[in-house]
Amino acid sequence: METVDNRTFKQKVKDFGVKAQDKAEKAWNGVKEFCEDHPFEAIGLASVAIPGILRLGNSIVRGSIEKREDKRRELDEYDPRTGEHWFLRSKLSTNQKLELERRYRNGEPKGEILRSMRKL
Repeated sequence: METVDNRTFKQKVKDFGVKAQDKAEKAWNGVKEFCEDHPFEAIGLASVAIPGILRLGNSIVRGSIEKREDKRRELDEYDPRTGEHWFLRSKLSTNQKLELERRYRNGEPKGEILRSMRKL
């Protein structure tokens, strides 16, 4: 027989947070006990683990920055005639890019074209 969980979403999130905090405290206490019982081994492990953790954090930060820049690059449209940058709501499809290029060659400003496409 299945049990039904009648808790609200906030209650579930709060319970999850409490459980996660308990697990983190147990892990931290275990690390502290290990360091107190085995100081030389802890120093050896720390000398290997800390640079690895820093590299991992650096790669995560770099990846998120690159992802943000790529998204910004995709959504940025520059009009050299007017010197204005237009930031789109969503990425242009291939057909929309072709239409933008065709209409731009015919003399329409990019801002008007993008407004008519409802991308601004």
